[in-house]
Amino acid sequence: MWRYVSFIVLPVFLIFYSWIRFGPTEEWAHLIGINALHMIAGLIAVYWMARARIERRNPHLRFLSFLCTGLLLHVLGNGVWLIGQVKDGRIDEPIASTILWCLAYFSYVLALITKMRSIGLNFTNKNYIFNLVVFMTTAFVMSEYYLLQPYFEILNPTLERTISTFGFLIADLLLLFFSAILYYHVRYNHGKPHHRFLVLGFLIQVSGDVMFTVLTFSSSPFLEHLVDIFWVIALLSIGWSGHLEGRHNPRQERLFRSHRTVTERDFILPYISIGLLTGFVLSTYGWYLNILSIGWLLLFFLVLGRQIFTLRSNNRLLEEVTFIAYHDQLTQLANRHQFMERLSSDLPRSYAVISLDLHRLTIVNDTMGHAIGDRVLIETANRLRLLRHDELEIYRIGGDEFALVLPYATDESLTALEDALIHQFVRPFRLRGYSIQVTIHAGSCLVEDAALHQDILPCLDTALLQAKKQGPMHCIRYDEQLHQWFSRKIQLEADLVAAIEKEEFELVYQPKVDLLTKRPIGMEVLIRWNHPVFGRISPVEFISIAEESGHIIALGRWILKTACRTTRSWHEQGYPLVVAVNISVPQFKDQHFMSMIQETLSETQLSPEHLELEITESVLQDVTDSRKMLQMLRNQGIHCAIDDFGTGFSSLSVLHQLPVHALKIDKSFVDGCPETSSGAALLPHIIAMGQTLNLTMIAEGVETEAQHLYLKSIGCHIGQGYHYARPLSVEAFSLYLKEQLPSDETPLSSAQ
Repeated sequence: MWRYVSFIVLPVFLIFYSWIRFGPTEEWAHLIGINALHMIAGLIAVYWMARARIERRNPHLRFLSFLCTGLLLHVLGNGVWLIGQVKDGRIDEPIASTILWCLAYFSYVLALITKMRSIGLNFTNKNYIFNLVVFMTTAFVMSEYYLLQPYFEILNPTLERTISTFGFLIADLLLLFFSAILYYHVRYNHGKPHHRFLVLGFLIQVSGDVMFTVLTFSSSPFLEHLVDIFWVIALLSIGWSGHLEGRHNPRQERLFRSHRTVTERDFILPYISIGLLTGFVLSTYGWYLNILSIGWLLLFFLVLGRQIFTLRSNNRLLEEVTFIAYHDQLTQLANRHQFMERLSSDLPRSYAVISLDLHRLTIVNDTMGHAIGDRVLIETANRLRLLRHDELEIYRIGGDEFALVLPYATDESLTALEDALIHQFVRPFRLRGYSIQVTIHAGSCLVEDAALHQDILPCLDTALLQAKKQGPMHCIRYDEQLHQWFSRKIQLEADLVAAIEKEEFELVYQPKVDLLTKRPIGMEVLIRWNHPVFGRISPVEFISIAEESGHIIALGRWILKTACRTTRSWHEQGYPLVVAVNISVPQFKDQHFMSMIQETLSETQLSPEHLELEITESVLQDVTDSRKMLQMLRNQGIHCAIDDFGTGFSSLSVLHQLPVHALKIDKSFVDGCPETSSGAALLPHIIAMGQTLNLTMIAEGVETEAQHLYLKSIGCHIGQGYHYARPLSVEAFSLYLKEQLPSDETPLSSAQ
């Protein structure tokens, strides 16, 4: 604003004052100088607006073009008059200039109409409509009574002047109407702030027209000089808005809708208009007051005051309710409801969203109390506010989940924001004497294609999931590679159920060998998926998808039933092997798990002692429930083994309480033995511990004869790995059994 006053208002006043004070006294020469100043101001405004139109690459070029055309028509009108002044010394403006000025006004009106269409004008705000109706009614009534009636009664103008007068009146009223709409758009819908100068320019233009009309039927030297100043400032104000338009980055404005409530200043405006109109009505009666008119005025202002007081109270209440509905009460950030509305609103073509959650906040709540946990959330919100970016929007969308929206984002700006976000959480939180290290996971998505907008939330979830796999203090961006992985994941999830019915799954079997005799005593069943589109898919990929989607229960039932039926057929061929089946956490915790096991054994006629269930160490987090289930399985005669021992949550204090019969040592401990390595060095101690607990020790990942001999020497019971055989199909495993176990021999089971 100070630049506007310094570069426009003050220079105009100084130039006009200097010309009026020191310029020529002849009227025609005086008007030539005034007209020349009009043209200079208009040409400056045209230059600003034309440059803004050239520099801008947005949907509002037509708006800028109409404004530029209006300014140019204004300059041409003054130019025609200036030529007449210089050539003929005429003082009154020619009809051609009047027509050009009128066309300029309607060009301004077309510009404002174009702007209304581009911002999505609607009339859902009742306060806004009420204000406009009152304002325009007052303006029209006062114009007709105080301007048009005296103008026609005193001057009795010609037909041309009558037409031009009505043209200017209609154009002025339209400028007032659309300028008021643009004013509300700037206030309530985050419109461009420099549009205020455009609104101000039109208001000054209309004010100058009103003063000029008054001058036609009343002599006022003060108004005569002031009207020219108003017109010049109006031209420069309109051009100044174009100058500021060119300096701003392109952005797409929001639709005309907002949750902001009307302010006191806005709802007082129409009542001021009503009060002024009442005063002018009374003035037409010569201010003749009697007891009735005094009583009417008193009641009018009492009702008006009560209405204003009621509106102020309702407005405060509405603001509080709106704030509660759209903000989180703890952090004062915008909440999930506002976040979802923001994503469904008219966002710019390019924007970015970051989703983040706090790591270990649950531990803070459980160990230090929810009061400290709440302080952590408040401090998190404060740190997010420290991220320096003018356009950044911050939301709390869940318990420990936050979101950031960055309009008009680029790859560089998003990268800078991601780095700044991670940096904010490097320092620990210091709360009530505690030093609390809270880390984050974050996933981001840069939207540059409208097609991606509909999938923004799944994309964020995918990126955040990948960030959690990477570990704390990672921000993963959703890119083309991740998009392909996500699309593949969605496709696999959709095909998972039908794949069981279409028999796309295949079970393969890897032998488990007695290390003393090197003879097979059992096998682990593994699953493969022969997808019709993607080919063979590893269980590492689709098992996690099955667990997330809940299909693991049905898939696990099919695996168990198929494995038991195949094992039973081998028993009938004289190979009484023990089949080991992996059980996931969702399966183990399913309430129908035990009944499913019993039904499967009954249906396939497989003895319980020939079934071994391999469970992961993560099951042992809930020791009480796990011990109950394992004991029930043991009572049924079913063996249980802890898979991938040493990589999860096992502890000696828990291990000896569990009714399991075997530990399966993870491959990472076997790699490198018998050479010296951290994993190999632990092997003798792990096996000794298992022997102390009277557990069968199974080593997986045996790939060399040296590893086989070493494991045998330190007391390991069973081995499994490529050294003995790779996972084999049913037919290949049958041939393997015939080679390893001649028909006159039976598998050794002492180690089991």
